[in-house]
Amino acid sequence: MPIILVLALFTWLVWFSIGRANKVPMEWLPKDMTGDIFALNFAIAVIVIACPCALGLATPTAVMVGTGGKS
Repeated sequence: MPIILVLALFTWLVWFSIGRANKVPMEWLPKDMTGDIFALNFAIAVIVIACPCALGLATPTAVMVGTGGKS
C-alpha cells in the first residue's frame, strides 16, 4: 500500500507540474476545472485502480458512520 501512495503522489506531482507549466491542452480540461484538480483526479484514479479493495471496504464504513448507523 505505501508504494501505491508514493506512486499516486508522484502522479499528482507530475501532472501538477505539467499544469503549472501550461502544457496541458485546454480541451483536455473539463469545463470549470483547474489544472490542480485535474492533477488530483489522476492521483485518485491511481489509488482507486491500484487498490480497489480498500475503496470497497472504506466506502460502506464511511457511509455507515456518516449516517449514524450502529456497527
